Amino acid sequence: GDQVAHQVAHALPDAAPRCEGCGVSLGERASALPARALDLVPTGEGVSDVALPGGGKSARDPFKTALGAAIYPLYRRLLFGLAGYPAVGEDFAAAQAALARSAGAGGDLLELSCGPGVFTARFARAGAWRSVTASDFSAAMLCECGKALSGALGEARAAEVALVRADVARLPFQDASFDAVHAGAAM
Repeated sequence: GDQVAHQVAHALPDAAPRCEGCGVSLGERASALPARALDLVPTGEGVSDVALPGGGKSARDPFKTALGAAIYPLYRRLLFGLAGYPAVGEDFAAAQAALARSAGAGGDLLELSCGPGVFTARFARAGAWRSVTASDFSAAMLCECGKALSGALGEARAAEVALVRADVARLPFQDASFDAVHAGAAM
């Protein structure tokens, strides 16, 4: 819980809010997020979602809802399979091998656009990384990720994985905060 929050907080830029207890930068908690998640999406003046031409919706909009987040694993399995992508287990094995070759397993892993935690749970369960941080823009996806982690790892081990709401276009982490980054199905 708090140890994971502080671990992630040490990777934040100095402009982030600070913990009164130790002075470490912390993100604000959002009520729609799991209680242990940090919300590091910038808000306020001058910050807005990307406007699409013609006022259209983003391809990620359906995944911001609880229903969209809950059905995503089925959607991924069906549509990705039809498109010829490998099964999740095979895809994970390839990602884990590639990350280990390029970054060397044992370091800190950031999973961008973690979605419902399909890969996050596998990375954490494999035990090859010192820490795993799961990040997504969608609070609903982070809720699903938290559930997947608890189911795959149990509550105690799931709490060791940091959940961070962040915008991939405006990552709130300092350079070189992670040894490896996985962004398997980012939109």
